[in-house]
Parts: sequence; structure tokens; C-alpha cells
Amino acid sequence: DKNGSLEAVGGFKGAGIGSAGSNDAQVKITGGNITATSDDWGAGIGSGSYGTGTVEITGGEINATGGYLGAGIGGGCNGSGNVTISGGTITEASGGYMAAGIGSGYQGLGTVTIEGDAVIKNAQGGEAGAGIGSGTYGDSEIIIRGDAVIENAESSANGAGIGSGQGDLYPDGDGMVIDLTVGNVTIEGNARIENAKSGSGGSGIGGGAVGIGNVIIRGNAQIGNATGGDEGAGIGGGVLGTGDVTIEGNVTIENAQGGAGAAGIGGGAETQPDTEDTRNKVSIKSTEAGSPNITAKGGGVLNGGGVLDENAPLAGAAAIGSGSVADGATEVKSDITIEGKVTIDATGGGDVAIGDSTNGETQFSGLQVGTTITRRNAKGDDVSQPGDVVREPEKPAQPTVTPTEGAEAPS
Repeated sequence: DKNGSLEAVGGFKGAGIGSAGSNDAQVKITGGNITATSDDWGAGIGSGSYGTGTVEITGGEINATGGYLGAGIGGGCNGSGNVTISGGTITEASGGYMAAGIGSGYQGLGTVTIEGDAVIKNAQGGEAGAGIGSGTYGDSEIIIRGDAVIENAESSANGAGIGSGQGDLYPDGDGMVIDLTVGNVTIEGNARIENAKSGSGGSGIGGGAVGIGNVIIRGNAQIGNATGGDEGAGIGGGVLGTGDVTIEGNVTIENAQGGAGAAGIGGGAETQPDTEDTRNKVSIKSTEAGSPNITAKGGGVLNGGGVLDENAPLAGAAAIGSGSVADGATEVKSDITIEGKVTIDATGGGDVAIGDSTNGETQFSGLQVGTTITRRNAKGDDVSQPGDVVREPEKPAQPTVTPTEGAEAPS
């Protein structure tokens, strides 16, 4: 009757429910009240260390806690997580240190699909692990669609709320080596994200600290709060990472808030250009499904200094576009496209609302009637540009004809 209950506790290198050691796991849960906890290196539900945890959940009420370096649901230490949730309620999925709440453990690939009428009440990543996605040094492939609801997805520090875990940054003889993780996130259909947040360094949705965020939001998707930690974008890249963000259709984003020095939508702070054409790319456009309605805020000044130089303060960032860099550093520019009819409220954390500090405000032309783009800088000054508001053209006044005396009135 799918109303049973189960409490399971795994041992060292073993999952609460799933596999032990380096074995792969296949777990399917269709209902019931499930509580699963792992010891060190194992997932709460999924694989032990070095194994791949393939987990399918179609119903039930689930509480899962990963051990040290293990995901709540998915992979254990050095283990990938292939997780599909199409129904039921995940009350709590907590990853251990450097592991995702839902996805992979330390150094694993997090492949997660959440769809149907699934509800995730809380997905909590451990330090340097994503709430939903990958653990430290791991990439992620995430799809959230259908009528799925994510009430809270959060990293305690340095991972994305939804996206990748922390990348690597270390010195060598020629300077710092930056080894970026990648958070690939698609949110579509009628999916709703109420809160996605990073504790520090990571984005709300996209890249973890030292991570790239590739994010697509389309259809009728709704985003409540997407909040980056210090130097992480609300939606886009984590600190040192670029953001490639596409927003299409009847999408509502109530608040995309960048952390100090990072964009609301776009790049994290201190992003280092690898090539001459390295860019933060943001595309926003209407479709037959409807038009986007977006509120975005850039992060303010970071007085305490950044990751690369703790003594170099960072300026405030754009609401949509690029994060900031220390004085004298080469800034990654922004490439922003807006098409059709849109409603955007953008407040920069510095002087620029939509664009970057190198090229200033980006201007748009040819937008459809009904478009309203409001821009403010950190001081509250209006920095709107020509073409930001498109109204119906005024109809020409009709001539008034006055009949002469004695003339026959027109029929």
C-alpha cells in the first residue's frame, strides 16, 4: 500500500540504502516514510565510496543524510549521483562535507532530474557542495521541469544552491591555477524555485565558487529568490566564474541577488579572462509562451578584499552583466541580448545596472511595445537608456470639420 516505513543506517563507506564500498547502487523508492543515514564516505540513499548511485524516487516522504564526503541522495565519496525524482516529498536531503544534498559526493558528477509533481522541501549541501548538483570538484547536469517545486536548495558555503560544487584554486610556480567546475542547469515547464542560495562564493543557481554557471530558464518557470554568496552571482557564475544565462518565455524571476562584487544575473566577481573573447553572456527574450518579468540586483562593494587578493577591495557589480575585479585587473566583459517584450527592474551594486564597467550601460533597440526596463545604480540614480520603454505610438489627431453657415450638414 506504499504506506510502510523504513529507517536504515549505513556503516563506514556504505550507504544507508544502496551499496557498500566501490559497488554501484540501484535504488527505487515508490512510497512510504523513509529515513536513511550513512556513516563516513557513503550517501544516505545511493552509493558507498567510489560507486555510482542511481536513485529513482516516484513517491513517499524521504529524509536522507549523507556521511562525510557523501551526498544525502546520490553518490558517496568519489562517487557520481544519477538521481531522478518524479514524485513524493523530499523533506530533508543533507550532504556531508564537500558533498551535495542531492547529486554527487566529493569529486563526482551530479546528474539530477526533478520533474512531475515532486516537492523538495530542503536540499542542503555541505561546505563546498551544492544543495542540488555536485560535490567539491564535480560538474553537474540538472533538469528541473514539470510541476516540480523546490522550496529550499542551499549550500552552507562555496557550492551553488542549485548547480556545481566548488572548483580548485592553487598556486604553482607561475601564479595561481584555476580549475573551474561547471554547473549546467535547465529550469522549464511550470517548475517553481522558491529559494536557492549559497553561503559564500557560489551562485544561487549556476556555478559554485571557482565555477562556471550555464543556466537556461524557460517556459512558465518561476524563481523566487536566487541569492549568491559573497562574490557569487544570483544566477550565473560563482567567484572566478563566468555566467552564460538564457531566459525565455513566460518566466518570472522575483529576485536575483548577487553577492558582494558579483552580478545579479551573469558573472561572479574576479573572473579571469582565459581568451580575448571571454564573456559573460545573458540572453533575455519573449516567446509565444509569454514575456519575462525579472528583478535583479548587483552585489555591493566588498571592502574586505577578494579571493585572489584579500587586501584589494571590490567595487559593486552590475544587476545584469559582469561582476567586478580588483583595480588594475582585466575585467571580463558582458554580451547581453534582449529581444521582444520584457519587463526588467535592474539595480546595480555600483555605477552600472545592465552591462559592465568597461563599456558602461548596454543599449537595446527594436524591442516590442509594452517593454519596460528600469535601471538604477547603487545610489538610486536613474540610469535608464533610450529604448528602455516602448509605448504604443500616439495616433494622429483627426481634423475637425465645421460646416459653413447654410451649408448642408454631412449625412
